[in-house]
Amino acid sequence: MYFADISDTGRATRAAVDAWGLDLVCEEPTEYSNTVTAVFMPQGYSADALRADILSKFDMSLGAGLSQISRQSLSHRTPGTFQRL
Repeated sequence: MYFADISDTGRATRAAVDAWGLDLVCEEPTEYSNTVTAVFMPQGYSADALRADILSKFDMSLGAGLSQISRQSLSHRTPGTFQRL
């Protein structure tokens, strides 16, 4: 049951990213993770500013991208349990 829920949540997260018109960092669908979704920010937008805004407004912490894409991307970890925002 837990793995089915995480799988559904991973797909839902990727669907939301697509609906928002954002690009996933992972380009290969066979390598998608159901527990972490990394997203590129549109040109001219700051991932750091968005993370800070989401933290202050929703008390939700998002991860940074790694290395060369750290300021251009953010990541969302799908938790095993959820807390309503």
